[in-house]
Amino acid sequence: MKFIIDIAGIVQWLVHGLVPQYGTETRVRLTNRYRMEKFIVYILKSKKSKKHYIGYTIDIEKRLKQHNAGLNRSTKYGIPWEVIYKEDGYKTRTDALKRER
Repeated sequence: MKFIIDIAGIVQWLVHGLVPQYGTETRVRLTNRYRMEKFIVYILKSKKSKKHYIGYTIDIEKRLKQHNAGLNRSTKYGIPWEVIYKEDGYKTRTDALKRER
């Protein structure tokens, strides 16, 4: 098994105390165990098809731009989208995912 780590990732790991996490992939993901960001669960409504989409993110403005640019396969059909509801304050991705479902 070959692990791929770039030099910038190693520097971040050493300087900022990031912890490597090993998954089923051959790449090593470096994540900060103590991030202060909170996850947001949101509901979008398509102005075109009137359908809804539920998701979660850390940066709602960036994520909405991605949806409206057609970068998400699930929402590409309903462009443009608008945020009609959001809940923030979820400390972990797992908590946000549970709420999303």
